[in-house]
Amino acid sequence: MGYGPQGDHAAYQQQWSTALTAHKPGIIPLRPLGFGDILEGSFGALRRNPKAFVGLALLTSLVVLVVLAALAALAYLVATQLGDSASTGVVTAGLVGGFTLVYAVTAITAVALTGILAYPVGEGVLGRKPSASETWRRTRRMVPRLAGLCLILMVPTVVVIGGLVALAAWAFSSGSDGLGAVFVLAVVGVVGALVVLAIRFAMATPALV
Repeated sequence: MGYGPQGDHAAYQQQWSTALTAHKPGIIPLRPLGFGDILEGSFGALRRNPKAFVGLALLTSLVVLVVLAALAALAYLVATQLGDSASTGVVTAGLVGGFTLVYAVTAITAVALTGILAYPVGEGVLGRKPSASETWRRTRRMVPRLAGLCLILMVPTVVVIGGLVALAAWAFSSGSDGLGAVFVLAVVGVVGALVVLAIRFAMATPALV
């Protein structure tokens, strides 16, 4: 190491670089992160506090399975009652409505779980290990806000895609194959746009919590 202003500046930078790299109270070092740091922190959070992450994820999955099972049972009962008398429009409306409900339930639970799990991740960065009960106690007051965010993100998607799918089904059932193909292409384009928007709004839920 040299002497003078340049040597002092280099030593100063080396000291702070070492300090920033070494300061890691929790799952990630407190410095600008690279992709490897983020990936390591994700697995580190799960290893550090599996009860909170796995327990809440299993509970949420159980709720989703119960709701989907109830919807499937209801659809089966309706189908057996209608039998062969069901028209194409009724079947199409049932399929669109069923897929919409499945998407709504899945989206709501995913948003809620992402928001709730943002708390143990933030605590894990500081070296803390909250339990599943503490996580729920700290985040339950955010559920109405998460529900509002979910509606903002979900309702336009359901309305646009559901409307296009219904129009495509109507066009094919009425014999307008060309018009149906146009609606199918429109659905593909909307899905592509939604993927871009989903990436841009991916951190909205953790940021809200």
